[in-house]
Amino acid sequence: MSSLLKSNTLRLLLVSPPGGGKGTIINKIINSKPKFLTNKTASPFIISSGTILRNNKENDIIKPFIESGKLVPNEIVNSLILKEIESIDIDPKANNLIIFDGFPRNKEQCQFLKENLSAKKQINMVIEIDTPQQLIINRCVNRFIHLKSGRSYSLDYNPPKVAMKDDVTNEPLVQRDDDKLETVTKRLEEYNSKLTGIREFFHEKDQANSVLYYRIVGETSDINFTKINEILENYFKN
Repeated sequence: MSSLLKSNTLRLLLVSPPGGGKGTIINKIINSKPKFLTNKTASPFIISSGTILRNNKENDIIKPFIESGKLVPNEIVNSLILKEIESIDIDPKANNLIIFDGFPRNKEQCQFLKENLSAKKQINMVIEIDTPQQLIINRCVNRFIHLKSGRSYSLDYNPPKVAMKDDVTNEPLVQRDDDKLETVTKRLEEYNSKLTGIREFFHEKDQANSVLYYRIVGETSDINFTKINEILENYFKN
């Protein structure tokens, strides 16, 4: 086992299709107060590209892109995330967990981190959450919301009492653009294309010798959280 794998700091990349429950699983990890973290006052460090961008929305470089509705260029996003990762203060005597959420999301970003991130912060485990994609599509296209309150309904397992009406106000329910079949299908196709590159990167010989790669299959966040938690506990036992 390489020195990267022997570290008491686990740098975990969680990979999941959109709608695959990754955000819910991360919250479960945080709220469970993991026993394997020896510093009981510490929480996992979460590197979230979305959160980092939101926290820097008033940045003079980023602000014009956000205000104009344009995508922030990759080189700016990369620089911000690199700075955030390197700023993490790790206790060398304790077990630590860093979770990479939403970055890297393609092979090019994986290569960027490999070339620019310090050795003690390099990703040393990847868990790919393989939620059946037809299940994700079904969940999304059957989800409708009440705009004012945010109440959510599923036509499959939590339907409104009156068809397409909110239970409380009797106002019409709507479907978010993100939940429409065309949008969901396109996002999954884009994810699958990028996932191929991530798999290729971490299975290359130099990476395969220093990164643990797991693939778990489950239909719900509860099932997948249990599997992930077992992997994390076993890592810190060894």
